[in-house]
Amino acid sequence: MSEKWDRRFLELAKHIAQWSKDPSIKSGSVITDGKNRIISTCYNGLPQKVEDTENRYKNREIKLSIIIHCEENAILFAKQDLTGCTLYTWPFMSCSKCAYMHAYNWYVQYLNCNGFNGFSYKSSDTFTKV
Repeated sequence: MSEKWDRRFLELAKHIAQWSKDPSIKSGSVITDGKNRIISTCYNGLPQKVEDTENRYKNREIKLSIIIHCEENAILFAKQDLTGCTLYTWPFMSCSKCAYMHAYNWYVQYLNCNGFNGFSYKSSDTFTKV
């Protein structure tokens, strides 16, 4: 995939991150296939059927115990095999739990940005290159 497409999908992940109702952390993700088609998009938030209340987001302990990360949400909504896909996240790299989940058996490539002064690519088949 070209850098032009990578930038487009990172910008889309940045835009989608703003949809999160979490007042302190807004993260977004995009999963694409090898033909630049969007497979899934999502942001961090509470599980479906869990009411988005102000108390749940303000209480850090409660929030961290139930919030679903943007990568997890995108995988859940994809509802298909993600082998060979690319995951884009904004503005953070995946936590170790999410990195393990998508490195385990899905993605060919993972890209994210640092959110400051343009893009900082992190891409690898094994998550070891920087």
